[in-house]
Amino acid sequence: MYKFNHYWKIMRNPYPKTLPELQADIELPNESLIGLFRKVAENNREKNLTYFKGKFKTYGLIEEEVNRLASSLKNLGIKKGDRISVLLPNCPQFITTFFATQSLGGIFNAINPMYSSHEMIDLLSDCKPKVLVTLDLFIDK
Repeated sequence: MYKFNHYWKIMRNPYPKTLPELQADIELPNESLIGLFRKVAENNREKNLTYFKGKFKTYGLIEEEVNRLASSLKNLGIKKGDRISVLLPNCPQFITTFFATQSLGGIFNAINPMYSSHEMIDLLSDCKPKVLVTLDLFIDK
């Protein structure tokens, strides 16, 4: 019981008294993530967004990839509320798939590539995605 109470006290107030009071007054825009992404991409088309394996990708290029993937997913019949599971490492395609899913109103379900086959099967059985986006590297998993 002591451990739980001690843990609970830490979770309720994880910061030492010596730290200044944290401000939580943050104004958030009343806009979707895809809307914010498109605005930033429009104003920064030539600026780099990602760096992966020695190559940069600009906002403009990622936005084009988002539009192409969203169009392909739509042609597969994906619509608002459909689940899209994504088995990808941290790479530009993860970002592209996230925003393509957002643009269709889909539900993005990220699956950690480090999960065991059993864990992935459980997740996919529970989620029941319409589509699984992955790399051929993970097909055998």
